[in-house]
Amino acid sequence: MTGINDFSLLLSSLQPELNSEDFIFCTFKDKISPENILSLNPICTFQEKEGLTLFLTAEKAISKNIYIDSVYKLISLHVHSSLDAFGLTAAIATELASMNISAN
Repeated sequence: MTGINDFSLLLSSLQPELNSEDFIFCTFKDKISPENILSLNPICTFQEKEGLTLFLTAEKAISKNIYIDSVYKLISLHVHSSLDAFGLTAAIATELASMNISAN
């Protein structure tokens, strides 16, 4: 299935859904084993210069005694966008910023 590339169609096809759970970002500066990563069941991981950053539920972080700096929400857009499409992230971030909501 080919993703949507047309900006107007992307916006009209959005089906945003707010996840009820709270989420956090945490960064491990030292190496963390694949087993420990899997035990945290992260939504996603990012290898950054600072270390490995994981996005996971606040509940899981609390259960593993991981420091929580800030708590975030997750909005899924439920649209099949093309990786070549442009403007969607900017449009969403602009709308959220107009309501004083950060976007990462």
